[in-house]
Amino acid sequence: MTDSTDIVRRSTILIVDDEPANVSLLERILRREGFTALISTTEPREALRLFREHPVDLVLLT
Repeated sequence: MTDSTDIVRRSTILIVDDEPANVSLLERILRREGFTALISTTEPREALRLFREHPVDLVLLT
């Protein structure tokens, strides 16, 4: 049986922020907590493309 925490940590997260420092900070925090499937961008149009091309479980718009 798979632990529910492992399932959550395998979720794909899309991070979108116009400040690269914020993107970097969120990536570091999430990786430290065990999340590995992270996609990020600072460009809104790129975010839309990434969302369409990848099966994303959670979008963080900051």
